[in-house]
Amino acid sequence: MSRKGEYGDTTQRCAFCGKPEVSWFWSISSPLKNRHYCSLECSARDNQSVNLVCSFCVLPVSILLSAGLVLALISWSEIDGVYLITCGIVLLFQILIFYTVYIGRRP
Repeated sequence: MSRKGEYGDTTQRCAFCGKPEVSWFWSISSPLKNRHYCSLECSARDNQSVNLVCSFCVLPVSILLSAGLVLALISWSEIDGVYLITCGIVLLFQILIFYTVYIGRRP
């Protein structure tokens, strides 16, 4: 893992591995962070704790929505289309977050 300032101008290098090529797609620009990454793997490894906290915050919501969907299917009640779309979006978001946690933690 690289140390801050080890590679000189860090605005043109990956914040995690130090490669000179950075991708605009994986770069983070916010008032609190201004970091550039070369890949999803570098971004996930550098932001491991943030991704893990986000996944554990979204997990109860997806469990509740899934439980509501299962209960509605068991009781044969009508399921609203908006509810299904919301469940799908939350579950997709949960899968994406878990995937970035997996990418960041794999050897």
